[in-house]
Amino acid sequence: MTAIGFIGLGIMGSHMATNLVRAGHSITGYDVVPAAVDRLAQAGGKPAADIASAVAGAEVVITMLPDSPQVSEVVLGPGGVLSAVQPGVLLIDMSSIAPETSLAVAAAGTERGVRVLDAGSRCSPAAWPATASSTSRRPACWLASSSPASGSTFTTRTWASRWLRRAPQASLSPSPASSLSW
Repeated sequence: MTAIGFIGLGIMGSHMATNLVRAGHSITGYDVVPAAVDRLAQAGGKPAADIASAVAGAEVVITMLPDSPQVSEVVLGPGGVLSAVQPGVLLIDMSSIAPETSLAVAAAGTERGVRVLDAGSRCSPAAWPATASSTSRRPACWLASSSPASGSTFTTRTWASRWLRRAPQASLSPSPASSLSW
């Protein structure tokens, strides 16, 4: 069981967090809308009153927020994720944000010793390769990741379906090998 702090329990985040609870993970969640936190608690998750409480003791932190300004505030701002987590935590941002924001979060995470993976939900049919048949088209995503050990930040393109196919077997362990090897 992985201890996960989940920030952003809206339309998409609430379902993601609930599915992680059902999969046996320990989820502590926070959202600016109290009713969203209440729904997570009803599903078996732990409610948090603020960001710091949601990420305290987490091995993995997942954010699912509306856009770049919210990610910047929640992750980089005072009282945000990076000010509250311990080095070594894996931060997965699943928000639909600008690549520049992803890279800024990855760089700030590297400075704090936090590994960052941008697994944004900005995949859309518009990003699908035009050469793919309608039955084999898969959304394309950009991932930005940082490695505190090497101090490097890189961006790579991957297929969301590749991750989704293997997600049930994938470990959420914050070790570099399991978090980035698909």
